[in-house]
Amino acid sequence: MKRNNIIALSALAAGVTTQTFAGTEMDTLKDRITVLETAASATTISGELAASYTSTGKTAWDDTKVTISHVVNDQFDGSATIKRNADDTISLDESIINYNNENFTVSVGRTGTPFGDFSTSMITDPLTKTDGTTDLGDLGTHDMIILSTTLGSVEIAAYTYKATDNDSGVTLSYANDMFSAGYDHFNDGTAAYSSSNAVRAGFDMGNGLSLAYEKVTVDQGSSADHSATHFEANYAHAVAGMDANLAVAKSDQNVAAGDSDQTGFTYSVAPAEGVTFAVEHNKVKGASAVNTAKLTYEF
Repeated sequence: MKRNNIIALSALAAGVTTQTFAGTEMDTLKDRITVLETAASATTISGELAASYTSTGKTAWDDTKVTISHVVNDQFDGSATIKRNADDTISLDESIINYNNENFTVSVGRTGTPFGDFSTSMITDPLTKTDGTTDLGDLGTHDMIILSTTLGSVEIAAYTYKATDNDSGVTLSYANDMFSAGYDHFNDGTAAYSSSNAVRAGFDMGNGLSLAYEKVTVDQGSSADHSATHFEANYAHAVAGMDANLAVAKSDQNVAAGDSDQTGFTYSVAPAEGVTFAVEHNKVKGASAVNTAKLTYEF
């Protein structure tokens, strides 16, 4: 065999070896990229930043929340929320693991007690949740186990946790394109807060106008029950190419300290995705009206 033919065969062999090696490395690299992409798509980070200014002359950086969620597979997922509170403390606000069966979901971890909804487009919380200084229907965050299932348009959840005693509750929710309703029952192991109930209803007219109502009754044991109602009307529309909403709300509260009520309206616009600017006028019985401007960024 001539020398140049030997050289050509050697070069061909080397080329085949190099191509084989490169292909193997490429496959390995692709596999690694796939793993990274899968992990990235399974993990999401979301959060909320907000700042507000009130007519009382106070500028405040509101609570900041960052949530990390991860989906292992169709059965297991979990999330954790870190919160910077208004008093500059940092806390693990919620942390939960979910097991999703075909027929039900089991959730274990630290989360808000599923009693009352308290949803609002206002800046100020409704009196069903708080009177501004103390909680009413908001039972706080606890370490609990929740069992939930869906039957058609109805969602059912039962939960239990132990604080000073064994506490438990059940919540029922129904929703379709136009109407929603819900009922919550909470039973404390002691006299306080036993047999507490919350009912709510919502109606979407389909033209941007929606109505919502909620009533919370909290058993106070030997003292009279505390109760509160919240009614809210929202009108979603567009202005200058931006999504906008007008909310008008009224809350009434009957607690041991006496009756109270608040009325107000909030107008909000969304100049960019995740960004909302809102202004509110709110009047609480026996106090001067407060005007508030709030900027919120969600990601």
